[in-house]
Parts: sequence; C-alpha cells; structure tokens
Amino acid sequence: MNTSPDFSLRATSCSSKWNTLLRGNPDVEPPRVHVPRADDEHHPSAGRHIHQRQEVTESPMEQAGVCRRWSEEDLHAVREITWRSWLSAYSSFIPESDLRTYFEEHYSLAALLTLVHDPTVNGFIAEVEGTPVGYVKTKLNTEEKRYYVSSIYLLPEAQGKGIGRKLMLMAAEESEANGFDRVYLGVMVKNRPALDWYSKMGFQRVETASFTMGTTSVDHFIGYIPLTSLRAYAR
Repeated sequence: MNTSPDFSLRATSCSSKWNTLLRGNPDVEPPRVHVPRADDEHHPSAGRHIHQRQEVTESPMEQAGVCRRWSEEDLHAVREITWRSWLSAYSSFIPESDLRTYFEEHYSLAALLTLVHDPTVNGFIAEVEGTPVGYVKTKLNTEEKRYYVSSIYLLPEAQGKGIGRKLMLMAAEESEANGFDRVYLGVMVKNRPALDWYSKMGFQRVETASFTMGTTSVDHFIGYIPLTSLRAYAR
C-alpha cells in the first residue's frame, strides 16, 4: 500500500515538476544545533500553519496500533520504513540502484527535517507496541487548492492488519479540517496491490503521467478519493 514517492504536486508534463517537491541538500546531515519548533514564535513558519487537529488519538482499530503526529525523533524510522517498503513494492520493476539514488536524494535526514518543519506538510506515525511500523505524509498544495496523500508506507510485516486504513483516516481528518472533501494521490500503474487497495476506497483516476526514479521512468495514475468513500471503506 504505497503511493508513488512523494506525490503532492500534480505531474502533468514531466518529472521535473515532481522532483521539485523535496529538492534540498541530500548530502548534508541536520546540524547539531537547536532548530526552532514549528510552534516557536521565532520559527520562520510561525503564523503560517495550515489547520491541524489538536487531538490525534482515536479508539484503536482492531490490530491497528496507534497513530501520532511525527517528530524529528522519527526520521530514522521513516527512512527505514520507506526503504523496506520500496524494496518490497517496487523492486520487481525498478532497479535497486535507481531506488537508492532517489532515496538518498529525497529521503536524507536533512530533507526529512525540512518536511517536519514545513507548515504545509503533516505526518503521522503508526506504532505497534511502541515500535514505528508505518507512516502517512500529507501535503497542502496551495496553488492547485488540493490536499494530497503524498506518501503512505508500511513495513511489509505490518500490512494487512488495518494499519494502512487507520493512517488513511488520519489523512482524511486532516484534509477535512483544511476544508477539502477528498484527498489526491498518485500510484504507480505497475503497483497493482496499491492500486487495487485505493480502488476499494473509491479512487477516481484523473490523468496518467510519467515519473523518473534514477534512470527508470514509470507511469502513474493521478486521481483522488472522496472522503465519504474512504471512510466507508476504512471503518
């Protein structure tokens, strides 16, 4: 159950627009200095936050563990979850060398730290017995006026237990809190398990676009899921 990597910009022409989303300095680790929190009055994004629900805990779905908002301390776990999920879902049609190239560029600790403090991005970690097993990342695209599920990844052993549904419900709550009635996402055409999963939620395809990871180009379906059908499936 994966979205296409970091799909929060609508890829209408080529991969360049897509690749601008997470572009940063992939070779530099986060500096060992104090980084103001997003709610710090001195933080550069103070006063520009999208709406966030104050309470994110819910009655746990059966076998689904608990979800909480992510923090800087989760970034190593996010990297591990992403990489293991990619190998499981994509390695049959994207060479590992290309996966590694994209991963090291866009999922460095420095790049992820930037996302944690991005006021248009929200992230939630799913835990089972205190261990992170998955996450969802959402993105408010103010230009397109769309709310995206830009990433949702689970460890292979955590799939099929209701955790992905719980994470999608968190994304639905965030989307609705920001005034939207749907979530947009992109999914690789060859990623049939994910495509089938989204289809059960009511995924409506809008267009097809190409995306490049390393030297490999793959087609994506881009579309949306209405919150009503998402909730009907997830609950």
